Amino acid sequence: MASGGGRKANACRADGIGSRRIAHARCVDAANPCPMACQAYPSSDWNHMDIRTLGAHDLELVCRHREEMFRDAGRSDDVLSPMTTHFREWVRPRLQDGSYFGFVMLDDGAPVAGIGLMLIEWPPHPEHPASDKRGYVLNVFVEPAYRKRGLARELMKLADDEFVRRGVGYAVLHATQKGRPLYQGLGWNGTTEMAKALAVPLNGEGGRDVP
Repeated sequence: MASGGGRKANACRADGIGSRRIAHARCVDAANPCPMACQAYPSSDWNHMDIRTLGAHDLELVCRHREEMFRDAGRSDDVLSPMTTHFREWVRPRLQDGSYFGFVMLDDGAPVAGIGLMLIEWPPHPEHPASDKRGYVLNVFVEPAYRKRGLARELMKLADDEFVRRGVGYAVLHATQKGRPLYQGLGWNGTTEMAKALAVPLNGEGGRDVP
């Protein structure tokens, strides 16, 4: 695990501020500069890691995190492969325009954990009667060698802060069985949501005509 100094050439600078460090997404590798200016966020110094915001250059990382997350949950490759292919094209423009955002935690410059966030349109609801948006958490993933160290908990706290910073006071997520204890421990509760899979023809045709 990395210490406060000795970063790799493509790692982001870290400046000490009190007992916390700020990871600036300003790469020091002139040959491979960050393709976008990522915002700086604080990282707790107990784990000696940097945290930076997601950018368009993280496309393949986000896709891998999503696929590995569902693989950990028991999903099979025959479902995950087409999902990732379609997700890549879906998330690419959203990473570019910032509507898909989030954080990456790095150990000595290498990404070891990540979280995705979105703001979704939602009609005003008893849980947020004056707001038409909800925060949405997705693609929470920690590399196996870094689990049970509190990294996901740290990322979830950053997510809470980011939603509040954007003026959103209610957030949702879909928990895997492995992730449920973490979220419950952070104050997340089950809701009345239900779901149903519908049989849509692969060619997009079929169904009844709408009068």
